Amino acid sequence: MRRLTGWLGAIVVVAAAGWAAADEPKMGPAAEPAAFEIVLLSLKSDWQAMRYHAQSGESWYAFQGNWKPVPEADNTKPPAGEYRILMSKTGENDWIAVRLERKSGRTWRLAALKWAEMKVLEPEKPKQGADLEL
Repeated sequence: MRRLTGWLGAIVVVAAAGWAAADEPKMGPAAEPAAFEIVLLSLKSDWQAMRYHAQSGESWYAFQGNWKPVPEADNTKPPAGEYRILMSKTGENDWIAVRLERKSGRTWRLAALKWAEMKVLEPEKPKQGADLEL
């Protein structure tokens, strides 16, 4: 009986290992990143969605069941890169969106349904005079 129990245990272990291996993802070349992404935001009484091309930065917003292009505020095409769009609620039915080019760090904010680039400001210089005394 011990011998039979030992064999059954071995068969269960081998079978379980085979099932686990079958469930694991296959190793191979890295999957190509998706060209398009969608960001969806649920609001109190509405929803907003944006679709964008991850390499070109071109984007659209949901409008009456269709996709409407989001123009650039300065009418210049963004450079090719690796883009991501983030959306967040700012109130019950208010929201904001930003677009990030992940390699350079360039960032745009959605203003009046156009992308306006956000400039990086220089750090403020320390004040001279009485403020520095200990």
